[in-house]
Amino acid sequence: MKQLTTDFEARFRRGDTPWEDPHPWHGLEELMRRFVPSEATILDVGCGLGTNALRLASLGYRVVGIDVSPSAIETAEARRAAAGVSCELRVADFFAGGREDLDVVFDRGCFHGFADGAGRSRFAATVAAALRPAGLWIDISGSSDNGDSPERVHDLGLPRLTLADMALAIEPYFETVEIRGDVFGQTPDTDFRAFVGVFRRRVRRLTVQA
Repeated sequence: MKQLTTDFEARFRRGDTPWEDPHPWHGLEELMRRFVPSEATILDVGCGLGTNALRLASLGYRVVGIDVSPSAIETAEARRAAAGVSCELRVADFFAGGREDLDVVFDRGCFHGFADGAGRSRFAATVAAALRPAGLWIDISGSSDNGDSPERVHDLGLPRLTLADMALAIEPYFETVEIRGDVFGQTPDTDFRAFVGVFRRRVRRLTVQA
């Protein structure tokens, strides 16, 4: 299992986090309004500085934000206190397991951070295990439609997935509700093309031929 980035704590400590936007993802409210009922329980995986988690909490959702970086969670908690919203934020390794009754897992940038199929499949399986039956996984991942050369993707470690990459990992555990093109963020570092996917946990795992 290979990840494009593994030194998250070191990068948060030195502020080298180009994936962090100063504002919540631009389509967040509309996406939640369409698919997620009020007061649903949402896990924000890799919540970082808490930008999206805090916005979801302000909309009335019950939110848990987790990240492997203590520095990120420390900052997120300070921002939560300043905003006066109710939201659980904690340091945790998503793969270590935990709750299994979530309504939604929200992921902006974790799934696409795995550089191989084994990592993406393990991530999808872990998302499924965290969700109640028919729970939703909402994912925002960088798209190969950006047109970067394979050499550039490799040399810079760019998060770029094809639909085939996603399907191989996701289909055994999830039905596709919707997938569309959008942009990952709104800064010069994050305004690349992305897939926005909404997936519903299957009742039974599907056998998919690679």
